Amino acid sequence: MEDIIEIKNVKKIYRVGDEKIIALDDINLKIKQGELCCLLGTSGSGKSTLLNLLAGLEKPSSGSIKIKGINIELLNEKKLVKFRQQHVGFVFQSYNLMSPLTALENVCLPLTFKGISKRAREKEASKMLKSVGLENRLKHKPSQMSGGQQQRVGIARAFVGDPEIVFADEPTGNLDSKTTKEVMELIVSMAKKNNQTLIIVTHDQNIAKFANRIVHIFDGNIEKIEQLNY
Repeated sequence: MEDIIEIKNVKKIYRVGDEKIIALDDINLKIKQGELCCLLGTSGSGKSTLLNLLAGLEKPSSGSIKIKGINIELLNEKKLVKFRQQHVGFVFQSYNLMSPLTALENVCLPLTFKGISKRAREKEASKMLKSVGLENRLKHKPSQMSGGQQQRVGIARAFVGDPEIVFADEPTGNLDSKTTKEVMELIVSMAKKNNQTLIIVTHDQNIAKFANRIVHIFDGNIEKIEQLNY
């Protein structure tokens, strides 16, 4: 498998008044196409900062981040937005659904930005919602669904359009243990089925075990890398 992400000598420093806070300190990491990789660390470890850098939401203070051969830290905001639309999906802890929209309309959103026709995107979104077990909830709005159902809509939205990379940021943080297991099994099975690269960010060891490889992050450094091989 080829490397889809290459992080080289990445540092991220925040300045608060006269103080320098080193969020990430010389990070080096390669992630392969189709790999299920977990960034594991406690609050303040730097894992969320690293996710933000990988997603192009922030730029590193130094170093480079290459995704699909493109140095994303060199892209301007317009090109970054286009890059994310073409290659990346997101699953959020707080679901981030648009409350006035139905499940179908929420899942259609990424395809709308790609300029796909209404008929084609509704067909694709319906198919995705069916694959996450929500074929009977197409017209329901977020307020009419449970947390687990809302997260399934979020998963369908992340995977619609078949992005090469899916970022899952504390994807089960608001769910009970039974729903957590169901949601994680769903995310992992979908990524494996399509040979998509899945990057899970979590503080929870039980969630980390769903990955092939766990990158332990502590105080802005990679403490160790654990290969699980399944």
